[in-house]
Amino acid sequence: MSTEAAEAYNQAQYTIKQVIANGSDSLTLSDSFLSNLPPEVADIRGIKSLDLTATNISDVSSISTLTSLEHLSLAITPVSDIKAIENLTNLKRLDLHLTQVNDLTPLSRLVNLAGC
Repeated sequence: MSTEAAEAYNQAQYTIKQVIANGSDSLTLSDSFLSNLPPEVADIRGIKSLDLTATNISDVSSISTLTSLEHLSLAITPVSDIKAIENLTNLKRLDLHLTQVNDLTPLSRLVNLAGC
């Protein structure tokens, strides 16, 4: 892991702890060298918005338990597999522009989704 990625990871862990402590329903980790999503993200209960825009995150499996999510941005990331979001049935907005996603099948159960 590069120095920038390590710093971004540490900052993400700190930000996640702050969101949990403050009871916030929104987490923004965008515009960073973050390449791995800290597992602590799964500890955020009631989160409605997660912004990972312009990061180097390619694996989003750790968000599969965030069932209260209504807005998710994975734009400008190397994400290619979105199977982890297939059970996030509260999603209303999903941004996948400039990703590597080719298979949209996991979106078929997301009946509240307004746009991709």
